[in-house]
Amino acid sequence: MAGKSVTHSESWWATQAPPHVLRCNGTYKSTGEQCRRVAEDGSIVCDQHGGAAGQVRRRAAERILFTADEAASKLVAWMNDPSVDTRERIKVAQDLLDRNGIVAAQVHKIMPVTEDPIEALFRTILDDPNALTDAEITEPLPAPTVEATDDYEDLIGRTPAQDEKPARRAEQPARSPRLPQAADQPSKDRSSTTPPKHIREGLARLP
Repeated sequence: MAGKSVTHSESWWATQAPPHVLRCNGTYKSTGEQCRRVAEDGSIVCDQHGGAAGQVRRRAAERILFTADEAASKLVAWMNDPSVDTRERIKVAQDLLDRNGIVAAQVHKIMPVTEDPIEALFRTILDDPNALTDAEITEPLPAPTVEATDDYEDLIGRTPAQDEKPARRAEQPARSPRLPQAADQPSKDRSSTTPPKHIREGLARLP
């Protein structure tokens, strides 16, 4: 609806409100002032003061329907009023005719088709010797990767890796060398089993 959530200031209602826009007759509970919202179409209250109720909307729709004859009479009066701009009078007349189902006649001329238009187009092209040209034979373009490689070699020359001979596979020796075992090497950490001299002398003095 047009009045839903539309609020204006007191100065707007006092100086700028058009005649066809109605202010809600409800009041605010907190201050008791008149509501500043726009009333629902065909009603005198906004959606916050009962305008959204089903029965209120039905009554509003009935009131709008009852004013249809009056609105049509106004349109007819404006259409016949010489003081109204001619363009506006034409718009009013067209609106009245459209609402009564009277629209401008639309004539669709249907011509008999004796020949397929696509077939006629191809026949015209094929009959004209200048319309067709022989196909040109063009050489295939080189592969992008080959062309890029050739350009690279032309700029910086061949790389050293390209001039080197391919590496040969290393020959495996007939017999693998024998690694020394731990038992074959003298152990430097092997401790002696003979006690020191002073211990031997002490043991000899024992009874």
